[in-house]
Amino acid sequence: MNCLASARNILILIALLVAGCTSVDNSLGEELIPGDQRLTTRIVTLGADASEPEYVESYLLFQDSLRAGAQGWIALGTDRYAPLGSTSASAIVQILPMSYDTTFLQTIGFRPVVDSVHIRLYVFDCSSKAGVEEEFTIYEVTDADFMRDSLLFYDFPAAAHAAMADPLFTFTLVPGRTGDISRRLDILPAGQDYLERLLADDIDSYPEMVGTNSRPLDSLFVEERFHGLYIAPSEPSAASGIYRVGLSYNAYNNVSGLAVSLHNYHKDSVDVIADTTYVAYSFVDEPGLSYTRSITAIERDYPATLPLNDLSTPATLTWVEGLGGVFPQLHFTDAFFDKIDALRGNQQLSLNSAVIYLEVDGGSDPAVLDEAFARLGMFHRFALLSGPIMDYNPAYEEQQGALLPYGGKLDRAGGGYYKMDITATVQRMLGNANYPRTISVTPDEALLTQYDHTPLRGTDIKIKLIYTLVP
Repeated sequence: MNCLASARNILILIALLVAGCTSVDNSLGEELIPGDQRLTTRIVTLGADASEPEYVESYLLFQDSLRAGAQGWIALGTDRYAPLGSTSASAIVQILPMSYDTTFLQTIGFRPVVDSVHIRLYVFDCSSKAGVEEEFTIYEVTDADFMRDSLLFYDFPAAAHAAMADPLFTFTLVPGRTGDISRRLDILPAGQDYLERLLADDIDSYPEMVGTNSRPLDSLFVEERFHGLYIAPSEPSAASGIYRVGLSYNAYNNVSGLAVSLHNYHKDSVDVIADTTYVAYSFVDEPGLSYTRSITAIERDYPATLPLNDLSTPATLTWVEGLGGVFPQLHFTDAFFDKIDALRGNQQLSLNSAVIYLEVDGGSDPAVLDEAFARLGMFHRFALLSGPIMDYNPAYEEQQGALLPYGGKLDRAGGGYYKMDITATVQRMLGNANYPRTISVTPDEALLTQYDHTPLRGTDIKIKLIYTLVP
């Protein structure tokens, strides 16, 4: 009984203590601070009211001066997207034997006869998930002069360096398929001659080769004998999508190239087949080999009505396009800075946060969002991928393996939009009248080689500001 009474008394004591606790009065002494000396934090969303002026205007720009060579991948195919017309991707690749040693040359054997040729492509992705097969044609590259150019762009005239009158092979690709894909080539007359020359090399062709595992100079094969292959959509194109194809010299990592199946004969008995075998050639893009570079060439047929590079009239609708295509450039107008002055009044304004919202046009349609970029980046100077805005640092993100507060990812909720924290950039704009007041909206740097397209509304762009007024 005494135990029960003691327990009851303890509970009563705890209840009294809890009931006696009070919250801390943070306002103690606040009445002593003069009203004109108090800090005030406020939140405002600019552009939320249709009656407001445009604080950010959007213009549609196009500049194809993005690197197209020596990147470890190529783009192939044709994509038709009604608002932006037709986009076609072709590529030059260099080929080298998968093995440089004497074993490879001996594999070819005496009097080789080609039975079939397959092209192997490691497809990362395709801009279309369904559709008809698209045919491609392969041509021989006729010179290696372009190899001396330190920088090549998407407008590179690849066809001018190929024997377009004498196609070698054709093959087809089916949209939607990714990974390691092998397709049999249809061998054309010029292709038969090419294969005979390709297989005619013997050990005497490589006097610089020393030892069984050493590599001959790549210049011997590429610069003097076989300058490469040019792969392009056949005409007319079926527009089944643009494929992104990986290149590597590593036989176990995303290899693309040719596999030649053949049989050869005994030297002592020319009518007796000695062996049935195959030899492999890799599409090479290896920095350590000075004469091997892949080059992707992009041709675009934009509608004449598209307001490209017109800075006289803001665009009501813009697009972010992959592979160096069109992109919107945002201009922070005088109305934006006038609004900041109005918010500031006769006090000092300290900007705590600035977040911009870019809405996807037609984002209520899941199909539109499916073709949109998963993330967008922002640059002051997009041409050579220089000058990302202060808040967006793809190199740092890659190094750290984490995203910065910038964000930029597609949010499919509420009609689809992108949300970017651009606080540091806007702070610089407010603190330095000479700081750039334009921002180019692009695919995220990791997605630049992907052919997608995101339609963005060019008007009523919203910016949410959190700021503190300091007397």
